[in-house]
Amino acid sequence: MSRSPHIISRDQMAALVEPRTHPIDASVQRLAYALGDATGLTRIGIHYTVLEPGQTSTVAHVHHFSDEFLLVLQGHPRLSLDSETIDLAPGDFVGLPANGPCHLLHNPTLENAVYIVGGDRAPHDVCDYPRIGRRAYIYEENGRRKRDIIHRADLDEK
Repeated sequence: MSRSPHIISRDQMAALVEPRTHPIDASVQRLAYALGDATGLTRIGIHYTVLEPGQTSTVAHVHHFSDEFLLVLQGHPRLSLDSETIDLAPGDFVGLPANGPCHLLHNPTLENAVYIVGGDRAPHDVCDYPRIGRRAYIYEENGRRKRDIIHRADLDEK
């Protein structure tokens, strides 16, 4: 008897992670598996993510139209919320509402940090990267999510 395509085991998640590089900064890398895509979810994105020692999950950012969350499964990653730094532990849940604090996750330890991260897939979003002066416009085109990234300085009046 086969399992439902709507179920993925923890062993499958761990076996299927693949490297993901941030589109703005190639040094920002994590291992991830898109659980939502694999199980047919279309309105939310959910990823099983492994952050190796010394790695950072993303460039510090804030979404204007999408909520995000993360649930730590293993390890002790460090969360940056605006100018605050918070050490997390297994079982910690973080809710990141649209227009909430600027955030990123870093793994300063010698063990992998494993977590579930997700958020809604608004048909459009604006994502600011205030520490590096960039902005991403995220939208759907032909059934695929796309992003255009600009320098914030290009928005300033001349």
